[in-house]
Amino acid sequence: MAARRWIKRAVIALVAIIVLLFAAVVTALALVDTQALKGVIENRVEAATGRQLRIEGSLDISVFPWLGFELGHTELANAKGFGDRPFAALDRAELRVRILPLFQRRVAVDTVVLHGLALNLARNQAGKTNWADLAGASKSDGESGQKADPPADSKKAAGNPASSSSALGNVSLRVEGIELRDASLNWRDATTGQAFSVRHVDLTTGILQPKTPTHVHLSLDAEQEGGPKMKLQADTALTFDPDAQTAALRDLVLDLTAKGDSLPGGTLSARVNAGVNVDAAAGQATIDPLSFSLLDTAKGSGHFDVHFGESVPSFAGHIALASFSPRALLDQLDIDAPDTSDDKALGNASLKLDVAGTPAKVDLSDVELKLDDTTMTGEAHVALGSVPSVKATCEIDGIDVDRYLPKAAREKAPAAAVTTGAGPDPIASIPLEPLRGVDAEGHVSIGRLGYRGLDMKDVRLDATLKKGVLDLQRLRTRVAGGRIDSSGRFDASTDTPKLSLATSIDAVQAEPLLKAFLGSAPVLGRLDSKLNVDTGGKTLDAWTRALNGHIGATFTDGAVQGFNIAQSLRTSWARLKGENVKEAESTRRTDFSALAVDASIHKGVVHTDKLDMQAPLLRVRGDGDVNLPDRSLDYTAHVLVTGTLKGQGGASADELRGLEIPVRLKGPLSSPKVDIALGDALKAKGSAKLKAEQKKVEDKAKQATEAQKEKIEQQKKEAEQKAKKKLEDKLKKLIQ
Repeated sequence: MAARRWIKRAVIALVAIIVLLFAAVVTALALVDTQALKGVIENRVEAATGRQLRIEGSLDISVFPWLGFELGHTELANAKGFGDRPFAALDRAELRVRILPLFQRRVAVDTVVLHGLALNLARNQAGKTNWADLAGASKSDGESGQKADPPADSKKAAGNPASSSSALGNVSLRVEGIELRDASLNWRDATTGQAFSVRHVDLTTGILQPKTPTHVHLSLDAEQEGGPKMKLQADTALTFDPDAQTAALRDLVLDLTAKGDSLPGGTLSARVNAGVNVDAAAGQATIDPLSFSLLDTAKGSGHFDVHFGESVPSFAGHIALASFSPRALLDQLDIDAPDTSDDKALGNASLKLDVAGTPAKVDLSDVELKLDDTTMTGEAHVALGSVPSVKATCEIDGIDVDRYLPKAAREKAPAAAVTTGAGPDPIASIPLEPLRGVDAEGHVSIGRLGYRGLDMKDVRLDATLKKGVLDLQRLRTRVAGGRIDSSGRFDASTDTPKLSLATSIDAVQAEPLLKAFLGSAPVLGRLDSKLNVDTGGKTLDAWTRALNGHIGATFTDGAVQGFNIAQSLRTSWARLKGENVKEAESTRRTDFSALAVDASIHKGVVHTDKLDMQAPLLRVRGDGDVNLPDRSLDYTAHVLVTGTLKGQGGASADELRGLEIPVRLKGPLSSPKVDIALGDALKAKGSAKLKAEQKKVEDKAKQATEAQKEKIEQQKKEAEQKAKKKLEDKLKKLIQ
């Protein structure tokens, strides 16, 4: 009983002491001169930071039943050299804690109020920030290149995630809410000239209590200097557990709206719905479920896992963009959809992919993009750094490019705009700087590629890009019964780009190939060709004038379109004889069994070293120049007539058989002047015939002279033989 009385008396004494101490604290605080306290705080801050702190508003301290303070307008000066604008300012701040619950190991905090908080952050041209002087200790650590070892207690806490909460014992926490109103952040970087601001930041919450969901609302406006203005609003239900070090956001709804002249249609809107779970003890977070939409047209879903407890944070996830109409999306963006020959093109698209990475790299795998009837699959790997590196592979089952070409473009040669001078220069408009800012390696395979009626199969492209040099290692395809192989290099490392190209064409039907890339087929037949060219310059004209190389081509079992040599020779022959010329209907083409061309290219001038055509009734050889910069030609073909040029209606030109006729083409490439020098050929033939007759007469005379000489010699020999015999006879008689 005595012990109990002493315990009771001790407890009463302890309570009395606490009450006396509390009364003393209340009395002391009540007697505090807040105006003097403001001066003390201002002086202490300036002594510690070297910056002036001005508390222009009131400073009120409350004691009971709340222990806390209320602070009016306050400003912290900027660092030297960053102007007169304050580094930080606020209009009002409130923080209060109930006294009595503290004795019951309960922390009850009233609504935390922060109004008008403004931060002005900057970096000068020397690269120094206006907060570097406020973080001197951490800066020293950074400059030394080594991170200071944490205190032993910190290591212990880090090793045991529950230790921090255990230190609180069974203390409960309840915050009536957070009220952040009209906060702002301004950033300006003099090294890059970039500037952005975040304004009208409002953050409000319900009661914050462990394991109890509470509503959180966030809204803000953001703008980059010279860029669009953005507005963001987010609402969610937040649940957190300090003991387990977990937090969850349920039913997160984030709405983003952007407005600006640089945006398609002037306005973009997007919405994200998600659930987020964070486990700080395990160092991981998940975003699942996740759904998003753009302009309520393009919608998708996915999930992400984030790991931040390791030395290198990482993430992995999946994104799926549901089927949507690109044409409808462009219409919503107030962008004119491309004029396609197929009105149903761009009617349907979808995308799905897996993504994983770290701050240093991103990997895309199992990528599947569908556009109308085309499916593209592949993967990509991006390594971030001063010069990003990209490696990608892509497989396309088949695509008909004609569907996406404008109707007018399908009827014209692809180079029409270039050759007529219309539109921007295709070389000068190539963006060279982006080619120097990334290293890349790409591999593309296409099962079937349709282009302007040309059906290409098994298309394979392998290329690398490094320091502005694009190497086309291989471009191969099966087409028109044969195969085309190309390789080359595009050097954009300087402001004067250069190109080199080597192409081999084997057993390809020329007509569909030439129609696809030139718009017409002047020559038909099976084509075998070798092409090696190089050029360079800042414009297409410069490229044309610097073109050098060599080309060899052989056409077999084909025809030259648009010009019937036999018909032209018959007509010219009839006119030359003064006969009435009746143009007969005939095919405007010249058939041949073989046509071989060998040419050299120097400074844009193609010089034919060899042209040899074998036709049923003709043989053609030729030489001359095609001037690409001037788009003109000066070429002479020598046509040898080997048969009877018999045409319709019985018209023929038998007299031309064996005649070699010069045909000269001179003038613009689009409409050269054709001069058939039939008269000159006939004169040359007459002159040759006359010379032949003269030679024949001379030969006959020579033969007659030779015969007479032989006769005289024979007679002489015979006389000599007779004289010799007479002499021998006389000698025989003398001997006898």
